[in-house]
Amino acid sequence: MTLFHFFTNFLLTFLSPYIVYISKRDINNNSSSSSNTTTSTTKTEERNFRNVFLGILTYGVTLFVKIFLITIFIQNEENNENLMTGTISFSSNKSLQNSLQNLTFYIIEIFKILINSIDLIGIYLLINSKSLNGNFITQIFGVAIGWNLGDCILQRLLPLWIISYRNVIFNWKGLQLSIFSNIYLFECISCVIFIFLFSRKKLFEKKQFYFILLFIYSFIYPLVLEVFKNLFLNSIFGNVDSIWVYLVVRGVCGFIFYWIASNQLEQYGKKYV
Repeated sequence: MTLFHFFTNFLLTFLSPYIVYISKRDINNNSSSSSNTTTSTTKTEERNFRNVFLGILTYGVTLFVKIFLITIFIQNEENNENLMTGTISFSSNKSLQNSLQNLTFYIIEIFKILINSIDLIGIYLLINSKSLNGNFITQIFGVAIGWNLGDCILQRLLPLWIISYRNVIFNWKGLQLSIFSNIYLFECISCVIFIFLFSRKKLFEKKQFYFILLFIYSFIYPLVLEVFKNLFLNSIFGNVDSIWVYLVVRGVCGFIFYWIASNQLEQYGKKYV
């Protein structure tokens, strides 16, 4: 039974990025003539999957840099453990309501957000590089799904194995990690779309708007989530129930970001492509 739970959680985590990418890959394929050979189509698909591989590789580089910086500047074993295992955890500090400790909490979270902003640099450099293939849809979704797969492989595959398979007793954490990875997939897509639109010279008059969206997504949104998770949910619900409520709230927020990003990308495609 535990092997079954592992495979179901594994498929829930890793199958959805593949399905999304296949559904969004090069839209030029829809308008291609029927005279195209199977060989040329296969080569096109191989070139497009290169975008996913570059996304995974870039994520690995940025993750190494973030771990290095967090180890140096944030001397907190709990934070380092959460970063390495990809778990959704709540602060174990019982006296977190103390004002001085709250101030320390905010400072640590701001440092973590600033360090995590390295992701924006990595995505920006990759989405504007000449290494990507295909049209802008293929590039955006290739980078976003590669980023999500890198997160799944490096931060969730091992926890899924330990939690879902190695444990004799069924554990909800494996399912929670799988659901979280799907929410993070849509957040990745939204982030890459915002960065792509921000970097377009044709959209110079809307740069400020996309900068605000990126600032909200990368700085305000994570801080609000951490405050909501540790200072509100932790004091009302139990640890397990808090994670489910957190996933629902983050899922709704992730859908809103994705809806805004997809609408902006659709407008860009209609106007400039």
